[in-house]
Amino acid sequence: MNGLIKNLFEKSRDEIYAIETKTVAGVTNNAAARGLLFGGMYFSQIFQAREKALRDTVLALISAYKQVETFPQKEVVDVVRGDLEMVLDEGLERLRTLMQQSYSRAASTSRLNGELLAKLEPLRRDIYRKAIRDVEIWIGLAKTSMNRKSNNVFVIMRIGVEDTDKYLNEVVIPATKECGLNAFPVNLTEGENPITNRILENIKGSVFVICDLTYERPNCYFEAGYAMGAGVRCIFTARHDHDPRLEGRRQQDPKVHFDLDSMKITYWKQDSLESARSALVGRIKILMQDVDAKSADSLRKFELEGNDL
Repeated sequence: MNGLIKNLFEKSRDEIYAIETKTVAGVTNNAAARGLLFGGMYFSQIFQAREKALRDTVLALISAYKQVETFPQKEVVDVVRGDLEMVLDEGLERLRTLMQQSYSRAASTSRLNGELLAKLEPLRRDIYRKAIRDVEIWIGLAKTSMNRKSNNVFVIMRIGVEDTDKYLNEVVIPATKECGLNAFPVNLTEGENPITNRILENIKGSVFVICDLTYERPNCYFEAGYAMGAGVRCIFTARHDHDPRLEGRRQQDPKVHFDLDSMKITYWKQDSLESARSALVGRIKILMQDVDAKSADSLRKFELEGNDL
C-alpha cells in the first residue's frame, strides 16, 4: 500500500471507527436503560455494528485505490488483493477482540465465544469475495471508460500500396472522423517486421479496430486475433475481389481466409469509394450504439451491485 493510498484509507478508517464507537455506546446505553444489558439482543446489535464497521473499512480501502489509481491496469487486482487480505485479517482480529471483551461480563462467555468463532470465517469469505468482485468491476469499467473516452480507432491494414492507401485516406479516416473518432494506422515498412508491443498496446487502447484484410497479410490476421482475444471489437473490410464467394474467381486469386470468412465483412471497390465510405459510417454508428449501451449497462450494474459489502 503506497503512502497516498495509506493516508486516504487510514483517514476513512478512523472516521468509520468513530461512528462504530458512537453506535455501540448508543446500543449499550439503550440496553442498560431497559435492563437488557449483556443479553442476547444486546450482543447481536453490537456485533452488527462492528461487522458494518469492518465491511465499511474494506470499502474504504477500495475507495482509496480508486482515488489514486485513475487508470488502473489489470495487475492492480493482485496488489489490492494483498492489501485486502491484510486489512480484512486485521479487522477480523479487532472484531474478535472487542466482542470477547464485551462477552467477558456475560454469564455464558464460553458459549458466546464459540458462536463468535463460528461466524468469523464465513464472514471473512463473504467480505473478501464481494470485495474482489467490486475491484474487478471497477477495473473493467475503468478500461471500458478509458477506451471509450480515447475515441481512438486502430487501423489494421496493408500500408504503402496505392489502392489500400487510398482506401485509408478517402474512406477509413473520413468515415471515422464523421463519427467523432480518430483513426490511425502504424506505418510498417515492407519485410518481416515484428508485431511490436506498441501495436498491441494501441489495439488494447482503442474503442474498436478496423481491420482491412486486403493482400492477405499475416500480421493483419494476427493483430485481428489479438484484438478479438482482448475483447476489442473489430470491423472487417476487404477489397471486393477478396470475397471467397465471388463468382468466377480462380484458385490463386487473393481472398479472405476461412478463419475470418464467417465474420461480417464489408467489401469495397476502387471505383466506388464514396459508397464504401457510407457503408463504413453505417457500420461504425451501429457498433458505437452498442458500445455506448453496454457502457451504460456496466455503469448501472456497478451502481446496483458494486458496493454491497
